[in-house]
Amino acid sequence: MKTPEMRDLSTEVFSEFKFHIENVKFTILSDRGTERAGIDPQKESYVQLHFHSYFELFYVNSGNFAIKFEDKEEQFQKDDMIIVSPGINHRTLVPNSGISRYNINFLMEKSSVKTEISLYDALSKALAQPYLHFSNCPDVRPIIKKTVSSILSADKMNLCLNFHELIVNILSKTDMYAVMPQPASTLSDSSMLRMYKLQQVIFKCYMQDISLEYIAKKLYLSTRQASRVIQQYYGCSYRELVTQMRMRVAAELLLSTEMTVLEISAHVGYNSIKGFYSAFKKHYNCLPTEYRKAHPDWDKKSGIPTDKNK
Repeated sequence: MKTPEMRDLSTEVFSEFKFHIENVKFTILSDRGTERAGIDPQKESYVQLHFHSYFELFYVNSGNFAIKFEDKEEQFQKDDMIIVSPGINHRTLVPNSGISRYNINFLMEKSSVKTEISLYDALSKALAQPYLHFSNCPDVRPIIKKTVSSILSADKMNLCLNFHELIVNILSKTDMYAVMPQPASTLSDSSMLRMYKLQQVIFKCYMQDISLEYIAKKLYLSTRQASRVIQQYYGCSYRELVTQMRMRVAAELLLSTEMTVLEISAHVGYNSIKGFYSAFKKHYNCLPTEYRKAHPDWDKKSGIPTDKNK
């Protein structure tokens, strides 16, 4: 039971940015406090013990501050990163006016997207405690800064890329990173990061007729670098990867919605219905209409096949 001094701040109003990374749907909650510098300690001292329905990530850019929980108080200093879980009663305490910190609020939920790596399970285990504290991690500062900048500028594309990089960095500092399924091919850390970024850009742009050159330029890579990372990780070319993604989404839409084949064709980026039919038949060895008829027990409302042996 909450005592009178505790406040439920779960109904706060924010601007929201939603995107998928692997099998996780993230929601970034933005307010004017995203980047907080030169905080007035007297004003902050009035903040009561409270809790949120979302994760709060703090990064101490300069100075130091403390977070008071119900049963203890923790001190943090420059280059510390702290993640407070939802529902945890706390309040921040600022001992001096020289504090500068970044603050990112986010929600996460498991999506129906099928991926090789269950990012949701890894994150859920890593964050399954009242709070995480990472000491002395200056390597995170530029990632945090880029993420905050993309939030403040409402740049959703770069927010997705930067937040993805941040999540990978967080997991690399926990035991969960070691037990996550890794690609069969061995990639260096830099190549892995490029792969993650490429994957997110392609996921956002697969329905558009864009070239690998455009993708590579967006990520400050050469076309050869981008092509090599895709071939090494996915074992196919960029065009083949885009087609695979379009076909996967098309199949999901055929079974989870009542969209027509023509509507699905346009949705996944085909200007010609003939081209869509040809690509689908090559990929699934049947036509879209045949694919839909082959799954009559599909629950269109939930998007889950009722036949578990499918």
